[in-house]
Amino acid sequence: MSAEPGDHPLTEHRVRMTASTPVNWIGIDVSKATLDVYDLSHQHRVQFTNDPEGIAQLTTYLLACPNAAVVCEATGGYEQAMARQLHQSGLLWHHAWHSA
Repeated sequence: MSAEPGDHPLTEHRVRMTASTPVNWIGIDVSKATLDVYDLSHQHRVQFTNDPEGIAQLTTYLLACPNAAVVCEATGGYEQAMARQLHQSGLLWHHAWHSA
């Protein structure tokens, strides 16, 4: 069974942005052990552990990025703790959904 975007218990956090607002796109590849982050604007890669300490470090990193817009893939639930923390921190984020 594949999940649809509306079926996920957490929905993306929406922030009002205007056409003139520069966006700092951040991609996160989520796995059981790690969060592999790519900051497109700065062409910078960084990795955090996918545990409470690593998620806290990721959140601090993202909050320091002006106008960060995060895209992460939904990976069998491994993204849920991170998504919850990003949402609670007020960060703009979205799941990239794919179907088989």
